[in-house]
Amino acid sequence: MAYDSFNALVQSIKDVNEDDSQEFADFVPNAIRAAELRLTKDIDTVGLKQNVEVTATAGQRTVSKPVGFRLVHDVFVYDSDTQTEYRLKIMPDDYLRDYWPQPLQTGFPRYVATDYDKNNLLLAPTPDDAYPIRINMMADETPISLSNQTNYFTQYCGEVLFYATMVEIKRFAKDMDGTSFWETAYQSAIKALNNQGRRERRDDGPPPANPSGGQNTLSGDK
Repeated sequence: MAYDSFNALVQSIKDVNEDDSQEFADFVPNAIRAAELRLTKDIDTVGLKQNVEVTATAGQRTVSKPVGFRLVHDVFVYDSDTQTEYRLKIMPDDYLRDYWPQPLQTGFPRYVATDYDKNNLLLAPTPDDAYPIRINMMADETPISLSNQTNYFTQYCGEVLFYATMVEIKRFAKDMDGTSFWETAYQSAIKALNNQGRRERRDDGPPPANPSGGQNTLSGDK
């Protein structure tokens, strides 16, 4: 059974359900899309991470969230004078308003609020230059379809995507026993996938190395 493309997934769903009706065929893409949206919320792996470069506007305290934005992992600002990328400290919107209450005053950004509104990030201090901003975020995948056969889900999570789609199919059919069966399969598979994500992020404890060959300031070596 194949899940590595839109067409393969659709065919697998039809084969398992043994339903060639037009009503069923019309619903399958909707079920797949619902499954993709569920996976976007449930998956905790690096596969949905993206790094998007935007540019701050001098005198403007907000930057637009990129297309497909879900949540922020980290935000960095680049200082061309020192050729250094600094991590902005993520703080709540009300903290930034208290910290920098006069938005027309400008400086080098040190803080970012990801909860400012659904479309923008808030910076403080208000940027005094057009600084490059790198947003490390979780983002939506482009949905699979007839015109877009593959994405991260089909390439790396095909089994989980199939199970999640089958849950939606059985709900559509009002088959509660089938819904329960495929939900159990999905929960087991998503747990294993997220455990893989945990292993991807695991630090096995090797001491950091200083690539300059000088004093290893990261580990405190002399």
